[in-house]
Amino acid sequence: MTRRLVIAHHDDLLCAAIQNKNIVTDFYAGKSAAPDLTGAIVRAKVTRLLPGQKAAIVTWGKEQEGYWADARPNTHTGDWATLQIKSDARQGKQPQLTGDVALSGRFLVHLPFGKKVSQSRRGGAAVAFPKDLPGGWIIRRHAAEASAELIRHEAEYLLRLAEPVKAAADRPEVLLMQPSWQRAVVDHGVALAEIVCHDAALEKTLRAWLKDFAPDLAETVRHGDSGLDLDGLLQGITASAVALPNGARLIMEPASAFWAVDVDAGGGAKSCAGEYPGSARVCAADAAAQYRRHHRRGFHLAADAAGAAEITDMPARRGCRRSCRSRNLRHQQAGTDRNDPQAARIEHHGFD
Repeated sequence: MTRRLVIAHHDDLLCAAIQNKNIVTDFYAGKSAAPDLTGAIVRAKVTRLLPGQKAAIVTWGKEQEGYWADARPNTHTGDWATLQIKSDARQGKQPQLTGDVALSGRFLVHLPFGKKVSQSRRGGAAVAFPKDLPGGWIIRRHAAEASAELIRHEAEYLLRLAEPVKAAADRPEVLLMQPSWQRAVVDHGVALAEIVCHDAALEKTLRAWLKDFAPDLAETVRHGDSGLDLDGLLQGITASAVALPNGARLIMEPASAFWAVDVDAGGGAKSCAGEYPGSARVCAADAAAQYRRHHRRGFHLAADAAGAAEITDMPARRGCRRSCRSRNLRHQQAGTDRNDPQAARIEHHGFD
């Protein structure tokens, strides 16, 4: 375990940063007055069905409206449903909700309305799972590293979380919502060696929650200054051009349907083409971490000069899936000659 979680207040933001060897790889933030609703579970009422789509508009409170993308075929206006918010409102779009409610832990995912026990698609060694637990379960790949006692403890915690979700009455309300620092612990708790909390009051809350959720992590918490430059970190995250460790830049610009990405090698075409052949490789290696920090999920179109060939040859990294389109097809669509070393090569990446 080599990662560190830093939790600190910055103006009206509550921030949680994951550091790996002093490099921030993941960043979570939410306003104290208006927290991020991503992952929250709500009891919502269907207000409108969308013709020609298996979707509906739902509401769960005053001025709280969202898009239910996977509405059941027998859904009608006025029905009540327990839903989970996949993504909060941003860039003029409504929150996106799903009927596949899931409660995540470090080793398990509990499906309150499910019935099956399955292994994560990411693989991992098979583990002995208790057969007396109700609902559906997904065994995450890191479960093989945990003791039977820890798995049982986490399962019982998730079952307690599910009780108000399953017993929800027909009235609009938020049933469950996790602050950003809790999501950071759930996502990275397996690899955390230390948790640093700048706020003394929040430290007590954190310790109490960890004793209930992950007692093995409670002893890793300490109160003090982490030395993390939050001002510089936030400026870097909100900037469209991000400096990479090797002197290159990652430039991200939003479009209506995707993020346009340009990897600038920093040393010109020579650094990519041959004089510094590792430059593009380092760019690609750092890009996945930058996407996670910036929370740029969805479809991305990345364009670069001749050095993009090295990016194509990079092995798949966490958070990065490469498409299977042939290089010839990409050049045909771009109208470029694949034998021209200066031709721009178009690469398609999906980050999740």
